[in-house]
Amino acid sequence: MGKAQGHAAPPSKRAIADAAMTERIRTFHARSKGTYGSPRIHQDLFEEGVRISRKRIARLMRQAGLQGVSRRKGCRATIRSGDGCPAPDLVERRFTATAPDQLWVADITCIPTWAGFLSLAEGESATIVKERFMDRPFFTENTRERERLRALVGRLSDEELRLDLGGGWTVAAALAHLAFWDQLSLVRIRQWRQHGVSPSSLDLDVINDALLPLLLLVPPRRAAELAMAAAEAIDRELGQLSPELIAAIGTLGDKRRLFRSIHRGMHLDQIEEALTGLGHSM
Repeated sequence: MGKAQGHAAPPSKRAIADAAMTERIRTFHARSKGTYGSPRIHQDLFEEGVRISRKRIARLMRQAGLQGVSRRKGCRATIRSGDGCPAPDLVERRFTATAPDQLWVADITCIPTWAGFLSLAEGESATIVKERFMDRPFFTENTRERERLRALVGRLSDEELRLDLGGGWTVAAALAHLAFWDQLSLVRIRQWRQHGVSPSSLDLDVINDALLPLLLLVPPRRAAELAMAAAEAIDRELGQLSPELIAAIGTLGDKRRLFRSIHRGMHLDQIEEALTGLGHSM
């Protein structure tokens, strides 16, 4: 009698669970347009009541060929020339001193900015960089609300994007509205950088009422993408302004010209309140 025909063993419970979880991960990854990595997907699953380790999510994403997108570029250290002569070690690795002004040391730190990495050295240059990039409250506020917008856009379903906010507005239309005003601010800032700051008057209510029918024609998911792209563009431009131009814009009196976070936060509050009122988890 011949040998019994071999049969493949049925998949284990773990393999079945992994396959089901991989499909959920694919859904979140696709919803984010391929930008979410394991930390963000872990957060989304946690908000839905799913308890799973981030390492397991990372493993399943690797197996499925999924990966997130990092907006940061790596900072590459200086590569010494092959024919260069290294500086002499004058202190011979002895980093202690018995009195002031006997030994001086220096340190360089790489700081990521919209304009690229800056090399910050302790001392006089640290003050210059701090004045240029750190003492800008609008930069911090805009970044916070932009990341809040990113999180909201990443988790909104197509159904939620069509949610009625009242007055003829939908969530998608509100996001397209954000995109328009950030884009308008971007154009204005660029004009000011080139030609100098000058006051301009706009009837905001008339513009918003005139735009609404056009904003409603924008596909909901595209409106969300436009809101995110416009927010990133204006924040990047604002991050590159000189102190003189910031001061000139400040004299115009409307904080929203620099603090895009005010307008952004107002509409994010409106959207999140509407979603919470309908029982949607935030």
